[in-house]
Amino acid sequence: QQQQQQQFNLNGTSGSASFDQLQAGRGSPRMMPPINRNDAQQGGHTDNQGLIVPKKLINPCVDSMDRQNLHRELMFNQKMGKSVLNQKSELQRALEKQKERQVLAAQNLAKQQAAENSIANELGRVIMQRAARLEQKNLAAAAAGSGAQSDQHPDSINPEYLNARAKLRATQAAAVYSK
Repeated sequence: QQQQQQQFNLNGTSGSASFDQLQAGRGSPRMMPPINRNDAQQGGHTDNQGLIVPKKLINPCVDSMDRQNLHRELMFNQKMGKSVLNQKSELQRALEKQKERQVLAAQNLAKQQAAENSIANELGRVIMQRAARLEQKNLAAAAAGSGAQSDQHPDSINPEYLNARAKLRATQAAAVYSK
């Protein structure tokens, strides 16, 4: 039997039959060596064809006691409504909220200052442009020789200035009468 098994291992067939003989139908129609029932009973389980049935692999996740205990604890805490993953104290959470508020306030303040600076820069630029225009007009009027006459005429005063002055007088008069 040992010789037959060795020949089977070398040739890939049982006994002295070669592959060509098996295909031609001259040799044994069986590709597997005869099974010793004693070996099958000792080594492992076999199916109805005499093949060895492999063992089922062990799933380490399911069979791990640590994993089962952890899962049991997590499920219990979930039922109780306790958050195991967020284990910060109330003081720590309040401190973090305070820091977040401070950071947001600082960012808002920086944005407001940037906006005010841009408005102030814009206002300064507009004022400088108007001053330059007025200077050019005054220089042009002085060159024409009518600069002194235009200051004496009430028609040449800016109408915006007159409107603002009239409103100011009206508010002052209303304040005096209301007292």
